[in-house]
Amino acid sequence: RLILQSVGDRGGQVTPSHILVIGMGKLGESVVLHAIKQWRENNLSKNDRLQITVIDRDAQLKAESLCVRFPQLDQVCNIVPLQMEVNSPDYLRAEFLRSPSEHNDVERVYVCLDDDSLGLHAGLSLLQQMKTHKVPVVIRMVEDTGLATLLGDGDARQGKFKELHAFGLLNQTCTADLLLGGTHEVLARELHSVYLSEQTLDNGIAEQSEALVPWEQLPERLKESNRVQAANIGKTLAETGCSIAQMRDWEAGELDFSPQEVEVMSSKEHERWCRQRKQAGWIYGPERDADKKINPDLVEWDELPEDEKEKNRRFVRGLPRSLARAGFQIERY
Repeated sequence: RLILQSVGDRGGQVTPSHILVIGMGKLGESVVLHAIKQWRENNLSKNDRLQITVIDRDAQLKAESLCVRFPQLDQVCNIVPLQMEVNSPDYLRAEFLRSPSEHNDVERVYVCLDDDSLGLHAGLSLLQQMKTHKVPVVIRMVEDTGLATLLGDGDARQGKFKELHAFGLLNQTCTADLLLGGTHEVLARELHSVYLSEQTLDNGIAEQSEALVPWEQLPERLKESNRVQAANIGKTLAETGCSIAQMRDWEAGELDFSPQEVEVMSSKEHERWCRQRKQAGWIYGPERDADKKINPDLVEWDELPEDEKEKNRRFVRGLPRSLARAGFQIERY
């Protein structure tokens, strides 16, 4: 998902209608799957299909394997595999950039090759063919140094390299938090992302407003609160006979819990939150005071105001979608 976000949206379009992925290793496959998920989330018309062209020496085999593992892909997108090397004449001619219909040319390119030099060569070769057809080209590199310096913010970016963007794997993905936190860190970030999408600065108290910032700017204690919440999602789901699994069903994010399931899990989530707060030194009081660690919501579920109960219910109802966005799904025992 990070590599998809590495180029800002153009014309309000979150996901282009036609992307080109060069290299179908783990990263290339991940780019394809996340692009499809974004397309499904942002395009309400079921008739619109995402066009994906993939280039790899084993493109046909890898595309077929992907469709076998994710049979619902056919309902969402058209995948066109092109079997070629990036130094072949067919690649250098780059005729695949332009659609025969003239209405669906490639709008974004992701170079996901494991070799930095080969990846840069692949990106620059396409750039040569884009005299009038300007398309952002995102190149995977180990880190944003060395060859990636060419694609920095200097004069080169304002000239012929303007459409090239380096995505440094180490810089972008291998933060200490992600390395140490693993899945819980990914889920914690996703929970915060969902929270941000549901909040406005106008409706929050001081503590809530403090959380209305991107994850990177979030105070460490609030990050930790999200991590603990993420780590307990499995226990919360288990209360109703559910578990977390790697996503295989594209409709998984649309799962609906019954009202009874929502109530059970919401009350358990509130109990967990109360334990966490009390362990951190918070106490009950009729008036909220963050400095003195006083919170009026540190009460039993039955005594909790209805608007606070609804916050917990909203969190539970949103779990299928939140987990799906992070690459997981909910399964019933």
